[in-house]
Amino acid sequence: MTDAIYRLSVRGEAEQHLAEMESRHELVEGALRDSEERYRILLDGIQDYAIFMMDPSGRVVSWNAGAERIKGYAADEIIGQSFSCFFPPGDVERGRPEEVLRMTTANGRHEEQGMRMRKNGSQFLASVTFTALRDRAGNLRGFSEFSHDLSESKESGAKYRGLLEAAPDAMVVVNQGGEIVLLNVQAENQFGYRRDELLGQQVKNIIPEGFAERLLADGLRSAADALAQQIGTGIELTGRRKNGSEFPIEIMLSPLKSAEGILITAAIRDISVRKNAEKHLAQMVQELSVKHQLLDSIFEGTTDCIYVRDRESRFILSNSAVAKIFGRSVNEIVGASVHELLPKASADAVLQSDQEIIHAGATRTVEEVAEIDGITRYFLTTKSPYLDADQRTVGTIGMAREITERRKLEEARVEALVRDISARKVAEEHLTRMESRYRGLLEAAPDAMVVVNQGGEIVLLNVQAENQFGYRRDELLGQQVKNIIPEGF
Repeated sequence: MTDAIYRLSVRGEAEQHLAEMESRHELVEGALRDSEERYRILLDGIQDYAIFMMDPSGRVVSWNAGAERIKGYAADEIIGQSFSCFFPPGDVERGRPEEVLRMTTANGRHEEQGMRMRKNGSQFLASVTFTALRDRAGNLRGFSEFSHDLSESKESGAKYRGLLEAAPDAMVVVNQGGEIVLLNVQAENQFGYRRDELLGQQVKNIIPEGFAERLLADGLRSAADALAQQIGTGIELTGRRKNGSEFPIEIMLSPLKSAEGILITAAIRDISVRKNAEKHLAQMVQELSVKHQLLDSIFEGTTDCIYVRDRESRFILSNSAVAKIFGRSVNEIVGASVHELLPKASADAVLQSDQEIIHAGATRTVEEVAEIDGITRYFLTTKSPYLDADQRTVGTIGMAREITERRKLEEARVEALVRDISARKVAEEHLTRMESRYRGLLEAAPDAMVVVNQGGEIVLLNVQAENQFGYRRDELLGQQVKNIIPEGF
């Protein structure tokens, strides 16, 4: 009897203890549910950031309202799907999502900036932080992603990107680690990459030498101080396209302070045309080494303007006579467009003339009128298409002689003709004598030119002389000038 009572007592105590445990468990579960609900409400209240968790394989297991707003997926559409759908197709093909998870697993945390995909297929630049989630025993339980759409961070950022896209040169923005964080469509076209292929990559992939070194400051200077000596000066380096081909470039560097630190904006100009022009002229000088002094005196010593312009009528080569016309230095002329140097009407006329020469593919002598510093000036210009080493037309080469004074003389002559017909002869003879004193150009000159030694032998002539006298050059070189000018010369 006593044993039975004892057993009943023990059983009652056990049942009471079990009831108390169940009550505590229900309280803990309730508290946990309340905590989870508060956490969910908190996450859904964050609209500017996408916050979600994934299992160890990268499949989405939670989703906040910010993620739905930024990426465009509702929770029931994305939960259970692989997070790789947020990466551009090119990144997925290269295995970038798996690589990100491997780095996060190894390091516990991984941060990057890169392009991401929305549900509608549009891309945006995002700042993303991945964190590995582990239990107390250190076992991997999954990952969390915390990402922010950088494309909508600031209105000023949008304006900055708009300026980048509108720039005529390739524009690349690089952080202090040498990674490309922003670029424009000109950079895509110039280097042959898609934008998503360059973002996050090292700048040395497209500018292999020289540029990345300038981003490294030594221990005694800040990055801004290290770059200050480069700002405002053009740096000639070599660019490398996606296909491996290299081309000469000129870059201008400018620092920009941002929340991510100092960013470097690089304006990159392809100077292949200019380099080809310089190479072409160097080859011409080498081939005509005997006449080098003469050519040099013609190019810089002549009062006539000699220049090379690209297809957009931007100067890529100029002599001092051109600079003098515009009241600038040669360095200020090279790289400038005619629209920067002339009023719109005059610049449009020059551009149209250049385009006609390029389309015609032939040399022409034209009279051009330009308003310079408020004064109307006239030029007699011989223009030819300028060809690169592959015989492609890349611009025009021209030689211009100012004839403003001659035009004034001609106008005076017409007035004199009205007053006295006999004065016309005197004016024409005077004009002829003036023109004969200034003839000194060779191949590019619009006049026939012949150089004779003291023995009366022809030692040099130009193509105008061939055309004018009907001889080939080899038929006249070494012959007596009396063959073409029989008396008096």
